Amino acid sequence: MVMKMIEKKQRYIGFFFLVILSFVLFVLNLFTGSAGIPFLNTDAAGIEIWKIIMFEIRFPRALSAFLGGGALALSGLLLQTLFRNPLAGPDILGIASGASFGAAAVILVIPFFGIAGMLSTATAAIIGALAVTMFLVLLVKKTGNITLTLIIGILTGYFITSITGIMIRFSPNDAVRSFINWSAGSFKNISPDTLFFLVLVVAVCFLAAVVISKRCDLYLLGEDYALSMGLSLKQFRYSVIIITSILTGAVTSLCGPIAFIGIASPHFCRFFLKTDKHNILIPGTFFSGSIIALAADIISSLPGHGTTLPLNSVTAIIGAPIVIKVLLKGYYDK
Repeated sequence: MVMKMIEKKQRYIGFFFLVILSFVLFVLNLFTGSAGIPFLNTDAAGIEIWKIIMFEIRFPRALSAFLGGGALALSGLLLQTLFRNPLAGPDILGIASGASFGAAAVILVIPFFGIAGMLSTATAAIIGALAVTMFLVLLVKKTGNITLTLIIGILTGYFITSITGIMIRFSPNDAVRSFINWSAGSFKNISPDTLFFLVLVVAVCFLAAVVISKRCDLYLLGEDYALSMGLSLKQFRYSVIIITSILTGAVTSLCGPIAFIGIASPHFCRFFLKTDKHNILIPGTFFSGSIIALAADIISSLPGHGTTLPLNSVTAIIGAPIVIKVLLKGYYDK
C-alpha cells in the first residue's frame, strides 16, 4: 500500500515536471529566433515590430511545435500499442512516408492555393497515412509476425519515398521548390487559418485517444483476455488507425515530415512516469512530444542572423539516443 502511494506520488511529480518543462520551453521559444526583439525600444515603431515578431511569427511557431510534437508523439504511442512493438512509429513504419506521398501529390501534381490548398494537402496526406496503416494492420493479421511487419513497414517507406522522388523529377521547377521547402520540416510556416485547423484536429484526436485509453490497456494484456473482457478488436484497431492517420497526416501536411518525435516521445514519457497505463501515458506522451519538438525548434534557431539548422537533423540528434537507450536497456523487459 505504501509502495503504491509512493509510486503514485512519483507519477504525479513526473507528470508535473513534463507540464512545467513544456511550458518553460514554450516561453523560451517565444524569445528565440533569427530576429531580435527590440525590448528597449519604447517608441511606437519599436512596439509595433515587437508585436509583429511575438504574436504573428513566434507565437504561431511555438504553438504549432507544441501541438505538432504532441500529435506525433501520441500517434507513436498508439502505434506502439497497436503493434506491441517499442520501435513502432509513424516515420519508422512508413506511415509518415505515405502522408508525405499524399501531400506531394497535391504540391507537385495538382497544386491548390489558400484554404483549398491547405485542406487538399491535409486530406491527401491523411489518405496516404491511412492507406499505409491499413496495409500494415492487414499484414499483421495475415502473418502474425510483428518483426516482419516492422521490416516491411521500413521497406514500404523507402518504396513510397522513391515514387515521390520520381514525381519530383517530372514536376515543374516552382512546384519542386515548394516541395523541397516543405519536406525540410518546419513549424514556422503556420498561418492563423492552418493553426486553427491544427488545433481542431489535435483536440478531437486527443479526446478520442483518451476515450480508448482503457481499451489500449486491455489490448496490451493479450487479445484473448481483451476479447473475454468484451473488447471488439476490429473496432479498436480501426479507432487507432483513424486517430494515428489523421494526426500524422495533418501534422505532416502542415509542418512537413518530422522524424523521431513519434518513436522517441513515448519512451521519454515512460522514463519519467514509470507506468504503462494509457490514461496517464496519453497526456504524458503528448507533453513529452511537445517538449522534444519545442526543444528542437529552439536549437534549430540558435545560430541566429537569419540562419537556422534543419529541424529534422535536430530531432534526430535528440530522438536517436533515446531510441538507442531503449534498445540497449530493454525497458519493456523490466
